[in-house]
Amino acid sequence: MLGELCLDTMKIHLYDSLLQSHYYNLLVEEGQIQSFKTDVVALLDSINYWNQRGILRRELDLEFIIEAWVPQQSGPLGDCGVWSCLLLEYGISGIRVPV
Repeated sequence: MLGELCLDTMKIHLYDSLLQSHYYNLLVEEGQIQSFKTDVVALLDSINYWNQRGILRRELDLEFIIEAWVPQQSGPLGDCGVWSCLLLEYGISGIRVPV
């Protein structure tokens, strides 16, 4: 599972090439999603994110979106590792993933 954090929209897009969306539900139940949100806030505060951009600090109400169309590890498309690398390349390049 790969996640893309978009601070401008306060959304995290999740790309799951193993089609394990039930895994996300387990993370919610175990409190790990809330813990992740807390960690993001702490990280942004530690790098002085808000002040460096001249914007008021605001509460992070992150919305998690499980993207429906993501190539899967099965059939003729093969190993999902290739797709994970492609999604990472999009993120590194600042290109929105076309889903």
